[in-house]
Amino acid sequence: MSISFRDEYTTHGVGNYYTRVASSYKNPHEPGVQKCLRQILESIVPGKSTLLEPKGGKKVTFDAPSYRLFDLAAGSGEATLAAQAWFSRRRPEIAPKLLVSACDPFTHELYTTRTGLPCGKQSFRDIQIDGLAVAEGRINNYYDVIVCSFALHLCPASEVFGLLYTLSRAAKWLVVLAPHKRPEVGTEMGWERRGQEVIIERTRGRLYQSLNFEDEREEKMADGV
Repeated sequence: MSISFRDEYTTHGVGNYYTRVASSYKNPHEPGVQKCLRQILESIVPGKSTLLEPKGGKKVTFDAPSYRLFDLAAGSGEATLAAQAWFSRRRPEIAPKLLVSACDPFTHELYTTRTGLPCGKQSFRDIQIDGLAVAEGRINNYYDVIVCSFALHLCPASEVFGLLYTLSRAAKWLVVLAPHKRPEVGTEMGWERRGQEVIIERTRGRLYQSLNFEDEREEKMADGV
């Protein structure tokens, strides 16, 4: 975090600061966010898959289903835009089926202006208490990945456990992009660390897999439905 951000948080408080810059906020670490997120998505997003048919052993390919991404505390949409660009280049067969939802209690209007997508207003506390809301255009609140860019370290310590445990029931993967190593995310919060931390241009990217997520869609696919 830069000195100027620390000063702003100390002087005004996190909530007051983002209320003041709600229409003009821009993450100065956006290039690092883009590069870290691209590298992590490469490791978790499947492309076309090959299966053996039950009879005859003939190999066939099928297109991957839609991919569901939630941009948590979405800011001005830097993670969403980075993900959309990556899918277009690296997973063009999935890109038209990429389903992006988002929330930010402060910059939701700015997010929509920049990305053209709707954005909810839930805060960390709202999610901890009420669960992740069903976003506009969705029929449930299940996601393949939740991305939290330069925000999770701002969650009050007393709310981190409840927030992360709630999220662990809503998504298979969690990507945390941050300026430092906080907060610590452990198995007691419903998440297990996967892979090595990615560090690019003063941005740290960490990947976690949920220990609690049960996706009805995956169960149906496994049963051949």
